[in-house]
Amino acid sequence: LVSHSHTIMSKRIIKFLENGSGTLILVGHDGDLDALATMFGLSWHTAPFPPNATTPGSAIRFDLLVDENDDMFQEEEVEASIYYQIFDGTASVHTSPARFTSSSSSVETLKTIKRDLSPRFDSTCSEV
Repeated sequence: LVSHSHTIMSKRIIKFLENGSGTLILVGHDGDLDALATMFGLSWHTAPFPPNATTPGSAIRFDLLVDENDDMFQEEEVEASIYYQIFDGTASVHTSPARFTSSSSSVETLKTIKRDLSPRFDSTCSEV
């Protein structure tokens, strides 16, 4: 179900990152954020909530990391994080790393993300 409902969105996220566009912040319904977590193989802990909680106002952030000072920089890397509120009477927004389950790291190469994501796509979904 998640694959069918979020293949197109996941492909657009990858296309955005492939274009070297920098940072993408996705604020959405908890079902959308949970689906993207499943598609991209992400997990997080938004303390004091249980692991992988998506509270109202949560957002997933993808940052394309580029080392402009390193001529040997070969692979594009992506860092993922989650932004959330804890509803403590303040307007504070907290952040936590979102870890790629394939590596247990919040940073993964774009090539690896694409490889891991590809089998999760629903081939019946196409962009209009």
